[in-house]
Amino acid sequence: MRERILTHYFRGPVPNSIWPSSGPDQVLGTSVLIQARKRGNHEYFFHHRNHLDVNVVIREAYHLMECTPDDIHPVRMLEDFAPLTKGQYPIFNKYPKFIVDYQSQERERIRQEEIEYLRERQLLHEIEAKAIEHRVEDETWYRKQELLQEAEEQRRKILLTEEEKLAEQRRRWVQAYILCSQVVWKLNAELQGKITKKTCFR
Repeated sequence: MRERILTHYFRGPVPNSIWPSSGPDQVLGTSVLIQARKRGNHEYFFHHRNHLDVNVVIREAYHLMECTPDDIHPVRMLEDFAPLTKGQYPIFNKYPKFIVDYQSQERERIRQEEIEYLRERQLLHEIEAKAIEHRVEDETWYRKQELLQEAEEQRRKILLTEEEKLAEQRRRWVQAYILCSQVVWKLNAELQGKITKKTCFR
């Protein structure tokens, strides 16, 4: 099919007159397009291949070429095919502007997406860094709390030990006082007995 269409493109009587490449496809697919009720079906029709008879497509293309008025006929805007020059590529500055604009827009869109991606990535790194910083601060705070708790427990143990020592010391003092009191009482009793004996002898 492609060979037959290209043959009519390049070997026809007027090469650039077989311009309606998509025209016959749309004309012959009118019934299909009319029956399509959804936008997606129309997009599918124009973005995918359609099964058509090549002879019918070529015949319809010639028919459109012949019945199109001269004031809107594309032949007035198109130039005949010319061979490429040898040795150096010719200047080509008639590329469709909408394609160039579309490509520029796509490049700009991709660039903006990359900038947005880098910005989000930088923001993610900053969030991760802050999360790590907060985690370190929390760990430091918890460690300080543990150290304070350990110091408090140690202080309580020291106080308890000191209180036990003081209680033991008081107990010893009481025992020593009682012992001293008993000794003094005994000495007083003995002394009193001696004094009584001396009085009796006289």
